[in-house]
Amino acid sequence: MMSKKIIPIVTALMLSAQLITMPAVAAIEVNNDNSVNVVNPEVTDTADSTGEDNIDVFADDNVADLLAENTDITKVISDEIAQSPEDNHDIAAKETPAKKPVSKKTARAAGDYTASQKALVSTSADLVTAWNNTAIRYIELQNNITVPNNTGQLDPSKSDRTVSVELNGNGFSLDLGNSTMTMRPSTETNLAKDSTTGKITGGSTLYVHDFAGITSTIQDATGSTGTSGAIFTDFNGNNQYGNWPNRGSWRAVFQDVTINSASAHLTSMARCEVTFAGNVTIQTANEPLIAGSVIFSENAHVNLISTKPNPILWMNNEQKDSSISTADSREVTLLAGAKVSLRNVPGTVAATSTAAGVSAADAGSYSAIAWAFGNVTVNQDAVLDLGTAAGGINWYQRPSSTPVVTATTTGGVTTGGFGNYIVNGGTINARSSLTKATTTEIIRNTNGATSAGATIAINPNGSFFVTGNMSGTTPVINWTTGNASLIMNQPKAFDIKNIGVNNPTDSNGQNSVMTLGDSTSGDTTLTHTRTFQINNSDISLWNNTSLLTTNADGAIITPPDYDAVEVGNFAATRSGTATTLANRSVVTSSEQALADAYKARTDKNGAVAFNRIMGVSATPQVFIQPWTDSTLPTSNLLTQLLNQANNDATKQNLITDADKAVRTRIQLGTLPSQVEPNYTTGDLTMAPIWANKNTKMTNITVDSLASDVENLKPADNSVGNNGFELVKTSDTDTPFQIATTNGGLGIQAVVSRGSRGLTDVSATGAAQTNVIDVTPPEPVQVTSHAATTISGTATADTSSVRLKILAAGESSWSDFSAPVTVTNNQWTIPVAGGLSQGDQIQIFATDNSGRTNDPLTYPTIDTVGRVGNENPAVTTSFHDATFPKATLYTISDSVYWGSQLDVIDFGTHDVVPKDQIFMADKDSLGSMSVVNDYNYAVDWTLTATLTVPLITDDAIKYRAATDGELVPINEESLLISAGTLAGKSSQQLSAGWNEDMTAPGIFMNLKASDSYVAGDQTGEIEWNLGFVPANDEAE
Repeated sequence: MMSKKIIPIVTALMLSAQLITMPAVAAIEVNNDNSVNVVNPEVTDTADSTGEDNIDVFADDNVADLLAENTDITKVISDEIAQSPEDNHDIAAKETPAKKPVSKKTARAAGDYTASQKALVSTSADLVTAWNNTAIRYIELQNNITVPNNTGQLDPSKSDRTVSVELNGNGFSLDLGNSTMTMRPSTETNLAKDSTTGKITGGSTLYVHDFAGITSTIQDATGSTGTSGAIFTDFNGNNQYGNWPNRGSWRAVFQDVTINSASAHLTSMARCEVTFAGNVTIQTANEPLIAGSVIFSENAHVNLISTKPNPILWMNNEQKDSSISTADSREVTLLAGAKVSLRNVPGTVAATSTAAGVSAADAGSYSAIAWAFGNVTVNQDAVLDLGTAAGGINWYQRPSSTPVVTATTTGGVTTGGFGNYIVNGGTINARSSLTKATTTEIIRNTNGATSAGATIAINPNGSFFVTGNMSGTTPVINWTTGNASLIMNQPKAFDIKNIGVNNPTDSNGQNSVMTLGDSTSGDTTLTHTRTFQINNSDISLWNNTSLLTTNADGAIITPPDYDAVEVGNFAATRSGTATTLANRSVVTSSEQALADAYKARTDKNGAVAFNRIMGVSATPQVFIQPWTDSTLPTSNLLTQLLNQANNDATKQNLITDADKAVRTRIQLGTLPSQVEPNYTTGDLTMAPIWANKNTKMTNITVDSLASDVENLKPADNSVGNNGFELVKTSDTDTPFQIATTNGGLGIQAVVSRGSRGLTDVSATGAAQTNVIDVTPPEPVQVTSHAATTISGTATADTSSVRLKILAAGESSWSDFSAPVTVTNNQWTIPVAGGLSQGDQIQIFATDNSGRTNDPLTYPTIDTVGRVGNENPAVTTSFHDATFPKATLYTISDSVYWGSQLDVIDFGTHDVVPKDQIFMADKDSLGSMSVVNDYNYAVDWTLTATLTVPLITDDAIKYRAATDGELVPINEESLLISAGTLAGKSSQQLSAGWNEDMTAPGIFMNLKASDSYVAGDQTGEIEWNLGFVPANDEAE
């Protein structure tokens, strides 16, 4: 039997020479393949920014105290909120004032009212009696209450409620049957209007809070008189909706209530002010609210839902007389941080869990906020979500008594006017059903002169999102039949898109986002110019020749056809009074190419052939991720890595020293995805917006923090769809390296778009990612195998080795030894108990670059509880690298090397013109021995073959005995020695070698006739140890 092993030999001539032995053993087979302050009670901020004390009218005790003392609570609210229409509640330039800390109690009345003012009710009779008793100012439910149908004392004609009252649900529910709770004209303080500020004081307040539910089946009566189908009604007795004859002497406050009612409305309170605070969800069959003005307090979270395709807020405050009301402002105001969703069917399929779909033809013409409304103001960080069948914004059939007054723009901020939508740092999100196509525009002005000059104004840092699932040629925004303006001044973000699935066409009207109107007729009644204006913003345009494609994030990834960065101004105007078509349609921009691109796709009717117009004026972000292209090997996709990182598309620290390429992913910002908002939190569902091949990037730079990696510079500043750009090392055979064996240094990147972003990778804020050390050490070399140990060498980064065994005849591997420490690149593993023929052993090397807590994993044999990278059990590809398997041996017998020669070093010598013989250095030579682990003797032979010559083919000589002949070691196998080795014994094979120039050993013979090249010289000797069992076997 025979086995062999090749070891390199090295020598140098200046001359110096070394010969490194490559021992082989027949007994082991080697396989080593390698502003205002209506406060949400949950808010606990402290101090007003003005330095003045703020009265929290919704704190535990304040309302009760004020009502108990007959104090005009509405005056307190008005002092903080109600401003004249001219003031417009414009708080765009103001910081949100801090609030006093408040605490919330379920029962707010304890100690706040006299005994005669309180009624703790447990039955329907108790409730009805208390409601009609004006001496009672506080009613608290003690349990759930159901009122029988046709309860006479709740008939509007029987109601005596003329003074303020607090209705505390105490966490219980109230079922009113088919009844309503009616308020009669207030008998408290007369309404008064301050001649300077326009603020309204006086009247009475209904304060309803902490109800798990309130329901009623009451419906609108037919005809012009009678009751309206509302849970709470301010009744005059001469009109079912109250309408303008109503004196409007009441205010209502709803806080922390849930109402899912079959009734037509929550309130029928025309010309009255209604305020929402805390967490409120209200669903009714028709319009949830009939009111004169509506306030959503700071940080309120409100869902108002109609199960029919009706308006949500019916703003009824026609001013046909000189009388004043609590809702004289007629405004809808979202204070800072309010999250408000106004929706119906099929504006959202989630309006109710059981609602049937409503066809687009049934959508009606009214928008979510309808009729005689003043300005709708969305303040800092507030969100107004409009998900309605009839579209988000319209001025349909606006009464002649409340015409729109055009807002004014000064210094880039739009304020004032009447009947306009103004966003001051907040967000409007208007959308049709995302699942049902509609023929009704999402935003339109269809009321001619009464609403002429209506404005939607997005002031600095405000956001405006409109999504239309449009059918046919219906645009998302249509100014055709009325004069209106959409003005965005330095918006934070805007996105107007048509997601209809009509066949793409070059027809201007198909899949259009906007039509400014048909001006060919020269209609002189349209005296106001229709305007679409964007200032100080990025602007991207998508031609309607292709549909918008959405990725897994819910974000549209179809590249824009035109992209402009930091546009100073853009305006498209349409005038019905101009005498020539050229003058009727005018497009101007500080970027002429943008104006040209817009004009080129605008038809004579003002319809633009774009299915998306978008801008995100945020600082772009860059993320660094692993990637390979088609020219590089790969067996692991990015999706696998992201799955291990919980699908976090921005996950960092995924780059390894097994990567030969990375990719940057560039995010421009976030926009609403193609799903409905989160109605539980009130937040819009946002998705990252990735750069793409047509996005204009000013700079993209990727660099390395590690000193041994060259800087990485992309060829250009273009990116692919979904924000990706590939960055490779210049040498595709070399993966990214870490500067130390323990990792920690990595890669950094910066991007910029216009003036936003970074251009210097050393700047604070540059994206950084570590290069993770996932590369295990090289497999170990076995140098000796004794009866009870196996030893070898390892690379410098190896910290420990361990041995696993697959015993002959077994099917599973098991640990054979605990890990042992590698010292000075040497290791020895005990093999107590010995090994048997047919056993397989595998020796695993581990480094000390620990990764046990990193979410990124890679295939190894067993990483549980271990620190560092370990050789895999089988050759494994990871990213762009291939890791060879751990050293694997099969035990075929028990005769093996005890020790092996290390280096045969002939030293350094001058070349002279004569023959010379040099002896190998004894100290560097080491020793060579054989071990017989059998219980019987074996015959052995030792041969040597020169596999790589050293200097010349016959320069290396062997002497077998003292003063013996020098025999060349060449390509022919040379018998070195032979013998018989007794069982359980060992023998030194190189004893006495190279003691002096006459001793046996290894020598080098340089001849004068040979040619030499100065410098290091190397060669290799293959040592072969063969053996057979002896004839005189013992035992």
